[in-house]
Amino acid sequence: MAEFRRSTFVVGAGASAEFGFPVGNQLVKSIADLCRFDADQFGRISQGDRILRRAFSSVSLPDGRSVNPAYLAEQAEEIRRNMGLAPSIDNYLDAHKDIEHRVLVGKLAITLAIRRAERASNLWRDPRNVHNRINFATQPDNWMTELFRVLVAEQSKASFINRLQKCSFICFNYDRVIEQFFFFAIMSYFGLDSQETAKICSENLHVVHPYGTAGSYRYGDQFNDFGSDESDNEIIKAAESVRTFTEGVGDEHLVEAVHQSINSCEVLVFLGFAFHPLNIKSMRPKCLYNYSRVIGTCYGITEENLRILKSELSKDFFGAQEKIELQSMICADLIRFHAAYLSGRG
Repeated sequence: MAEFRRSTFVVGAGASAEFGFPVGNQLVKSIADLCRFDADQFGRISQGDRILRRAFSSVSLPDGRSVNPAYLAEQAEEIRRNMGLAPSIDNYLDAHKDIEHRVLVGKLAITLAIRRAERASNLWRDPRNVHNRINFATQPDNWMTELFRVLVAEQSKASFINRLQKCSFICFNYDRVIEQFFFFAIMSYFGLDSQETAKICSENLHVVHPYGTAGSYRYGDQFNDFGSDESDNEIIKAAESVRTFTEGVGDEHLVEAVHQSINSCEVLVFLGFAFHPLNIKSMRPKCLYNYSRVIGTCYGITEENLRILKSELSKDFFGAQEKIELQSMICADLIRFHAAYLSGRG
């Protein structure tokens, strides 16, 4: 029987786009819309997003100082006015990293935008109804469904868990799509209760978020905050853990987890990843590793940029460009194309 190859999946925004999440200019526009505020002649906020307005009234800086909500609304307006010029919200916040209030507002807007994207996706379900599950028959074409089919191909739950243990995910997105999908897919496919499913996920699903998430994910919790956009306190708490790619990975334990995932795999898979130099730098292993294979998507990347990218990747990771196979296809198609190889055949 073929042994599933130990695989590390490096997940970028293009992978979450298959679930309807905004990428590139779409996310910039979402941030700009959230940061639209008006104040009256007395400095009071008269118009703006309800949750952000509440967050502005209760937020404080790391040293405990309170902040004038109207001033935060002014910072939001500065962000909004410049989003049309920025390559990304991360780039803009890095350009203004010395203005701590503006960075704070930007991270609040990022967190809220991601949570609302979660809520708008087919993976959201109302946590107030414990019997409300995700309908996997209506999911859009996506890479996780394709990967799940590979993982359950040997039929038994034990075999599935064995294969899942051989997968690692380095997710550069702030969303919790991977955790949400696998929790409900495992529970649905094997007919398990939430407690047993939570145990399987917490012990066998390995996901690293180098830049943080829009909130902690609690497997099996009835009040999981995936897609929750009503609590300003939750938004504030989550925003505190968000790091932009220009800030880099701040936690040494996360850095070690990323390197361990990279160094221990047989095949490295890039999914919807934009190959930004700072993201590549954060993954660079301590020594070149002899992977069996490196595959990935390069959808939308020009031929000239791809040539440069392969040269950079060969120096940072692989040593030989012929090992790097990047294909212009969506993430779901890449998993389908390489399903037999990932399964250990060939």
